[in-house]
Amino acid sequence: MIVHIVEPSVQILTSRSDIEDFPKRIERAGRVCYRSEHKTTENSSDDFIRKIVSRGHDSVLEHCSVTCLFTISRACSHQLVRHRLASYSQESQRYNSYSESIRIIIPQNITKEKLKLFMNSVNIAIETYKDLVSTKTKLEDARYILPNCIASDIVATFNIRELRHIFSIRQWEIRNVFKKLFEELNILVPCLFVSI
Repeated sequence: MIVHIVEPSVQILTSRSDIEDFPKRIERAGRVCYRSEHKTTENSSDDFIRKIVSRGHDSVLEHCSVTCLFTISRACSHQLVRHRLASYSQESQRYNSYSESIRIIIPQNITKEKLKLFMNSVNIAIETYKDLVSTKTKLEDARYILPNCIASDIVATFNIRELRHIFSIRQWEIRNVFKKLFEELNILVPCLFVSI
């Protein structure tokens, strides 16, 4: 089995055109609250969104959502799925046998001096996993030995309100991968992420 070291990553699956349409959709929903549909113009959505967000009227941001494919550690995925205002589909360790290769993510604070110790522990766990699988242990039981550094693909769909919240969390791996997501979305629809 080959061990590949990978970096956490994110890929936006929602189309660019859908994302660029979010401000108009949010404005349409928000103006219903104020019965101000007649004030809608071709260019009114950005200002409208900035005003309602500054007033704390974030519920209208729930009418738009973004779907992304993340590659993150199992440790990070456990943190991520605690954000329940989202939908998740995650790579299963019950059905993926890792027979040919396995991907790991090394924590950013593992120094070069500690890397050998870290990798020795990871390799022991992976070898034990392989031994268990080779003796016909069910994958769902053998997976218990796998370390949290195993990379996992997870598709997640977040509404904009929940994304704004997640952009402020602290764990290093989530922060790094969501920083990349924030930067991409902020280019496409900056009015949705004002004041973050």
